[in-house]
Amino acid sequence: MEINYEIKDGFIQFKITGDYKDSEDLDKIKNLCVIPKKQGHSTILVDVTELDYDFTTFKRYELSEHWVKLCRDLHFVNIAILGKKEKMDEFSETVVTNRGGNLKLFTDKKQAIDWLKRISLNSP
Repeated sequence: MEINYEIKDGFIQFKITGDYKDSEDLDKIKNLCVIPKKQGHSTILVDVTELDYDFTTFKRYELSEHWVKLCRDLHFVNIAILGKKEKMDEFSETVVTNRGGNLKLFTDKKQAIDWLKRISLNSP
């Protein structure tokens, strides 16, 4: 698995590609929020359209719980996940939003970016 990022207008875009390997790659994904905090951003787009993964419900829950905690610790709350329709599952979105985070799943990049820009304008 490979993670690249670039700074966009108002957010950071991560592109995660390759094959997901359970133990070694989970830590990489869990720590994505650290980079935007260092760069002074509070919103990110995570593009997993080219990532080969198959998360179990428990793995989605574990990752979602970790991101909520990390986002709270870093005062970082706006996350758009862009993925393939057949891989997207609203479970993670529900877990994060029920715990006070702001995560939304998308299959269309323009919609994801539009949402991030709207959120950025309305954030303190």
